[in-house]
Amino acid sequence: MHDHDQERTILVLNSGSSSLKCGLFAHSANDETLLLEGAAASGRELTRLTEVSPGGRRSGPRLK
Repeated sequence: MHDHDQERTILVLNSGSSSLKCGLFAHSANDETLLLEGAAASGRELTRLTEVSPGGRRSGPRLK
C-alpha cells in the first residue's frame, strides 16, 4: 500500500472574532467523510458549543 492510499483524519478550524467552527473528516484517495462538525460562539449569552454528527444529531451543553 502506498502512503497516498491510506485514510487520514483531518481537522479543519475556522475562527472569527466571536466564533469558532470545526469539522473532522476522514479522507482517503477516493472518499471524504464528515465525522463530526461543531461550533462555539461567544456573545451576550453564555458561550455555547454545539456538535453535529453526520446524521444531523445535535448535542452540546452550555459552557460558562
